[in-house]
Amino acid sequence: MYSKQIAHYKYSKAARAALLSFLLGVNLLFALQPAIAASQLVIFKSHEYLSKNYQIQNFEDRLSTTANLSSVPLMMSINNGSHELPSFKWFRIMINGQIIASEKDLAGKDSGTKDVSGLLEGNDLQVQIEAAGVPGAALWWTLSTYPIEINWANPTQTMPGQQITLGGNFPKNASQIQVTFNGKSGTVISSTGNTITVQTPNNLDPGVNHVQVRAAGLESNQIAVTLGSKPVPELLGTDCWMAPPGGTINISGRNFSAAGQNKVFFGDVQATVSASSQTTLTVIVPNWPYGPSQLNIPISVESDGVRSANRIPFDIGPMYHGATPSFGTD
Repeated sequence: MYSKQIAHYKYSKAARAALLSFLLGVNLLFALQPAIAASQLVIFKSHEYLSKNYQIQNFEDRLSTTANLSSVPLMMSINNGSHELPSFKWFRIMINGQIIASEKDLAGKDSGTKDVSGLLEGNDLQVQIEAAGVPGAALWWTLSTYPIEINWANPTQTMPGQQITLGGNFPKNASQIQVTFNGKSGTVISSTGNTITVQTPNNLDPGVNHVQVRAAGLESNQIAVTLGSKPVPELLGTDCWMAPPGGTINISGRNFSAAGQNKVFFGDVQATVSASSQTTLTVIVPNWPYGPSQLNIPISVESDGVRSANRIPFDIGPMYHGATPSFGTD
């Protein structure tokens, strides 16, 4: 019997009752605060698990958080007793049936931190605790991660449709990241964990925009970026719907650069602009590296460093002007 193994803990019946009454009747919040580094963000704090007797104790809890636990680094800080409270002889912390931590992780100490990154999935998990110790033994734990944080932006003054770099602490998976400018989503290009490259939305209002990063259910602080008021180019159409590489086409639209600062892209391939005005661009269709012909290639324009608000489809192939040709029937 386990009670025989710890028989050296001998309390009188009155002493045990007095101890339990004290522990259960006093606010333990101050005594049970885990030591979490200031740079960490607490996303879950367990209940305090108190032993009522010498028998094996079973506790149940629920780990519920808005964070996506599989997408962020996770540290579990465990306290098994303290200077004021006795510890459990042994314990098992199980989450969704998997043993996540035990007294062995503390290496004989009252507290410790274990990296549990990648061990938990989801954000609503069943917690079970098995433990045994003297009456009044206390166990509690805290789950934390590194906060998403923006420290700087470069540049801090830019235009709609332009790329900027944010520095700070972020997830490395760019597909998990959302960057907003006054609530409007930009396009995340890449993330290294320390920097994010993002394209500002085309429909931003000029002036100060507050930038925020969201990922895995977490939100960063906000940082200010000033947007200029250059107009966003808009594409209206082309004078032909198909042309071969080397052919010349005219693109009509609004807000093109009168100074000739225009770039035209067929997909990701840049074309040569031979003439330009605020409403018309004369463009040489580029050599298409993906085959002799291609349908529905999106044409986009960048004028004075500002990307067009829309794209229009174009086909690379034999030249056809005007309406769609009729090929007839046999």
